[in-house]
Order: sequence, then structure tokens, then C-alpha cells
Amino acid sequence: MRNNQFYKFLMACSIAAGLNFLSRILLGLFMSYKTSIIVAYLIGIITAYILCHYFVFQPKKNNKKAQIAYFITVNIFSIMLTVTASTYLANHGLWFIHREFTRLELAHFIGICVPMISGYFGHKYLSFR
Repeated sequence: MRNNQFYKFLMACSIAAGLNFLSRILLGLFMSYKTSIIVAYLIGIITAYILCHYFVFQPKKNNKKAQIAYFITVNIFSIMLTVTASTYLANHGLWFIHREFTRLELAHFIGICVPMISGYFGHKYLSFR
């Protein structure tokens, strides 16, 4: 097992998640919470694709169209997890946090983290195989 690859994946995804998180805050100034999560997620997955393609996985096949199609498929599943977790936590799960900004940001942060493991295996065995 290539543990180093998993750590590289976590680092690449942490960078992409940071960009996702910060852009959600900025987008949230003029978009709804759900819409800003989705647009920020798209910014994050473009970053993640570039970082994973060049620094984490060495694809055995050189079919870019298939890589991108699988990458999008894995991330559709991931964005559903992120949006579901974020909105549930923001509206119900973190009810005890009364300061809205803190509650929304914490919910989004946790939502970003939820699909990390499934994303790793999806990209390892589908996107970049």
C-alpha cells in the first residue's frame, strides 16, 4: 500500500478544500448558502483535479476524457454528501451555536470533510486508475 499517496491526496484535497471554504465565504456575500456551497465546490474540484493529476496519482491510462468523466462522477457523489451534511448541520445539527456565521462556517467545514475517504478511493480506483 502506498501510504505516501494517501497523505499527498489529503494535502492536495486540503488545499482545494481551503480554496473551497474561502470562496464559499466570499460567494456567500451575494449568493444563497446552498448555491455558494455548490459554486465553491466547483472551484475546489477544479483545483483538486489539477493537484491530484499532477502530484498524487500517476494514471496508468492516458485517456483524459475518461479521467475527467470519472472525476466528475466521483465528485457528484461527493458534492451531494457535502451539501447534505452542510445544510443539515447548519439548520439542525449545530442548533446550539447561536452565532449564524460561526454555525454556517463550521457546518460547511465539516461538510467538506465528510467525503474525503470515499473521494480518495473513488479517484484512486476510477478517476486515475
